[in-house]
Amino acid sequence: MLTNWGSNSFIGLTELKVFDENYQEIFLEHEDIELSKNNQTKISSGLKKIIGNVYATIDDNNMFKNLYNIKNYFTIKIYIPSDKKISFIVFWNYNKDITIGVKNIKIFYKNLKVFEG
Repeated sequence: MLTNWGSNSFIGLTELKVFDENYQEIFLEHEDIELSKNNQTKISSGLKKIIGNVYATIDDNNMFKNLYNIKNYFTIKIYIPSDKKISFIVFWNYNKDITIGVKNIKIFYKNLKVFEG
């Protein structure tokens, strides 16, 4: 997560889902996902929220939000079984305040950049 839509203080997401080559959801557990700030500081607070299967919400208890400034970026690492292939990833942006939602993101798969935008 590189930039947001204008907030000077926060960046956030509501939900993240990963789908396999058969377009079936790969259900993620807390230990399957890792979030860090600037690829250094691991963040566990709020992590379960983005894999909580609650995406139609404006309740802060169901959305991830963290302090943000332009010098920071956040890395989400997803660990999936080696026999699975990813067909697509769906993100639900922060629903309560669009300025907090993620604007730019890079996605890497096996250290190869597959998306930026």
